[in-house]
Amino acid sequence: PPHRIDILTQATGVDFEECYSSKISLAIDGLVVNFIDVENFKKNKQAVGRLQDLADLESLK
Repeated sequence: PPHRIDILTQATGVDFEECYSSKISLAIDGLVVNFIDVENFKKNKQAVGRLQDLADLESLK
């Protein structure tokens, strides 16, 4: 199946410094990749507010 990675340069409803300080870092094939933490991810989904984002929030509960 196809895999997709979204690279964001901005995110609605969250602060970069806060997100960066609470990021999740994982090593994947020797490369460290940073991800937004779950709480900030939820804040972003709520702030964007599209139907799919709200559905995503429900599935995260």
